[in-house]
Amino acid sequence: ELYLKDDAALNAYLASSAVEGAALIPASDEPPITGEALEKLLLLFAGAKEAIARNAHRYDPALLTALIDLPPLDVVQLQAEGDVHPTLDALQAVLNRGTLGTARYHLRFDPATDSAAASLVSVRK
Repeated sequence: ELYLKDDAALNAYLASSAVEGAALIPASDEPPITGEALEKLLLLFAGAKEAIARNAHRYDPALLTALIDLPPLDVVQLQAEGDVHPTLDALQAVLNRGTLGTARYHLRFDPATDSAAASLVSVRK
């Protein structure tokens, strides 16, 4: 018998079992991810999903989930872009690809001022 003390231990056990003989090919011209690297990637993904679940009462889970698949947001880059933000447009497109009756999102970047830090404002309708 195997006793696992919590979800983190279960995720670690399942990840180590799942990667045996498995490979992830990220792109046609990239080498496959296997073994320990694949296990680490699975655990990082599981950790991100756990963080989203823990913070769902405070932050929109759909927004946090969409951030997983995009490059990290860079405040310096967003400030340099001025009024046009391709990164935010891509994030907004991911959030708004739902069907009728689902929430619609509008994202806005507010640059830092003397009295406030830079912020990403998400309006869900």
